[in-house]
Amino acid sequence: LYCEIPRAMLTYGTINIPNGDNTADYCLLLHKSLYGTKQAGHNFITMLSNHLKTDQKFKQCVTEPCLYMKNLPDGTKIILGVYVDDLIISHNSNTAYTEFVQQLSKVFNIKLLGNIKHILGMKITTTPTSLEISQQEYIERLASEVKLTNSNPVINPGRQSLYQLSPDGTAPDTNP
Repeated sequence: LYCEIPRAMLTYGTINIPNGDNTADYCLLLHKSLYGTKQAGHNFITMLSNHLKTDQKFKQCVTEPCLYMKNLPDGTKIILGVYVDDLIISHNSNTAYTEFVQQLSKVFNIKLLGNIKHILGMKITTTPTSLEISQQEYIERLASEVKLTNSNPVINPGRQSLYQLSPDGTAPDTNP
């Protein structure tokens, strides 16, 4: 990042440059990342990851590095998904969630936006017993962009029924 030293910093003495020296011969060291620079995102993720793993005792998923999990002895679980500078927090305890958000807000400026409704082109609908993810709006927008809105629909060969994973995370045997 190249810039001239701001005149106010020179005028009010926040930078000590001997009289007569050319300010072009000096450079300033930034003590924090500037939003929008190439390294800002990397620095944020590094700082967030270190905080989550060290201070909050989260475990980072090996296969999906933007996913962090914390299992407490009382059975409470917090799952945290990170996308750029957005966090999606899933939990089974409001108390643990509130405590986590309070700890996070001591380190980062955060804004709570409520329950998730849209992310990455997907519509999210939650109920007390289910979570529905729909990409209909994304597909319709994509079809419009490539001028396929008048195309005939085709039946998807995918399975039409849903099943619940067993407690060990495996799918039930669906073979007859």
